[in-house]
Amino acid sequence: MAGTATLEIALVVAVLAMLGAIAYPSIMAYETRANRAAAQSFMLEVANAQARYQTTHHRYATGPRALAELGYPRVPEEVADHYVVLIEPLRGPPAGFHILAMPRGTQARRDTACATLSLTHTGARAVSGQGSTCWGQ
Repeated sequence: MAGTATLEIALVVAVLAMLGAIAYPSIMAYETRANRAAAQSFMLEVANAQARYQTTHHRYATGPRALAELGYPRVPEEVADHYVVLIEPLRGPPAGFHILAMPRGTQARRDTACATLSLTHTGARAVSGQGSTCWGQ
């Protein structure tokens, strides 16, 4: 009897280990995509705020205080935990902006296919990595 119970426990542990080995990479890939989607959503929100700002101030907000000028005193936690977000000026004519989301920490190690995300005032989307579906295209 005792030998059977030990064998059953070993079999259950082996099955659980196999399921974990299969599921873990999928869960990590999902988490990486979810973090990227949160950053992209924030970038699009900032781009919309830039359009509103430009109609009032006749320029785009850029530089270290740009997000605060647009009404974002800080980057949302779900984005800031995984990305550094910057707004850089694009010299014209016409002048524009370039929003960058640079991955950090675990996100940088896991998302090498996409790496840094960028969005311009024209809506042009790009990545610094070799990924072709990073913006869902």
